[in-house]
Amino acid sequence: MTASLPARSRALDATEKAARRQAILDAAHRLLVSSPDTFPSVAQIAAAAGLAKGTVYLYFSTKEDILLTLLGAHYTRLLDTIEGLVQQAGALPADALRTRFVACLRDYILEHPDYMVLACSASAVLEANASEDVILAFKRTLAVRLRHLGEHVHQLFPRLSPEAGIQLLIQVHASMLGLWQMHRIPEKVRQWLEQESIEWVVPQLDRYLDQAVHWLWLGALGGASQDVADGGDKPGANDYDECR
Repeated sequence: MTASLPARSRALDATEKAARRQAILDAAHRLLVSSPDTFPSVAQIAAAAGLAKGTVYLYFSTKEDILLTLLGAHYTRLLDTIEGLVQQAGALPADALRTRFVACLRDYILEHPDYMVLACSASAVLEANASEDVILAFKRTLAVRLRHLGEHVHQLFPRLSPEAGIQLLIQVHASMLGLWQMHRIPEKVRQWLEQESIEWVVPQLDRYLDQAVHWLWLGALGGASQDVADGGDKPGANDYDECR
């Protein structure tokens, strides 16, 4: 990550401006990772970046602009990972590809604890308070990447149109967000539920995500009814391959 920069009112050239912008994003990321339940203020981000608060506003109009930009970077990395997986799928059976796909999602969540916090707050919080130009840049980039990935999914599964491939990706992501929010409860609540033997009301993220992707995958490919009729295997809690 970029080191904190000397506090001066304005950057001198394009290179320094880019470095300062990245320093702001890196500082916000560090603060969010260290305290994922609380979004940092502009003042906190400025202090962590070694900049004056007013300098931050030269680059971002609101803290939500900063956080939405961080989320956009997460989407880029995650979609890069998924695209690489799809391109390398080759002759993998559909179920094996699904298993690796779920493993990639799970690993990304574990390796980037701030990602789900940002993603779950995108519509109700970040986009509600971010600037129009930042929101549109975020959405345009996401649209381009999804269209590109939808084409790759279509090449892998010709019966799926590129549009259907995009819908599948969005549905999987929506399921992941919902399951993560339901799974992420305070530890004291988890203990109370265990004492009452009703901890099962909280979904196990790995298993439920695997099952959700399983049924969405089958539905998109048009094989759900046939799979049930044939007694097809259902995913298990430990049915994961390493995502490479």
